[in-house]
Amino acid sequence: GKICFMLQEQYRAYRNEDRSRKKQTALSMMVLRKMLHNSVSEKDTALTWLLIGAIFFAMRLCEYLHTSAEESKCTKIIRLKNITFKLGNSILQHSDPMLHSATLVRIQFKYQKNEKRDIRVHMFKSGDSCLCPVIAWSTTVRRIMSIPNSSPDTKVCAFKDKSGNISNITAEH
Repeated sequence: GKICFMLQEQYRAYRNEDRSRKKQTALSMMVLRKMLHNSVSEKDTALTWLLIGAIFFAMRLCEYLHTSAEESKCTKIIRLKNITFKLGNSILQHSDPMLHSATLVRIQFKYQKNEKRDIRVHMFKSGDSCLCPVIAWSTTVRRIMSIPNSSPDTKVCAFKDKSGNISNITAEH
């Protein structure tokens, strides 16, 4: 049950060579509430709803925002077809007017960096009018579905730009 002495020394050498990690402070839910309240453009509002939805699923940026290295990464961005809403035992269509009343939202993660595929994670409605995964994702789905030429393959970071075309919210935003 003990680790070989030589392996212990090797592991210690690895720890000594690893650079220390720069810790990042967590984003407060109060900040997200303020961001939503202070949003002035469609893109600001869309980004805030994405952040609120993503925080409940502990998503990394590359899962919900367009990144420059998107094609080379194993992790795939969430698309409309990866989001499912349930009310009781019934699955709600994205066009359902009661989408915001769903009891849970489920997201299918196609491919993760830990090499797990097609993992489905669900979150229940929180009851908060703003900080709720069901409200955040139903708002995002409705926003995207209102864009001309959107489809089930449209990325969740899509928004209608000033010229009326589909653009993507990027990690730089």
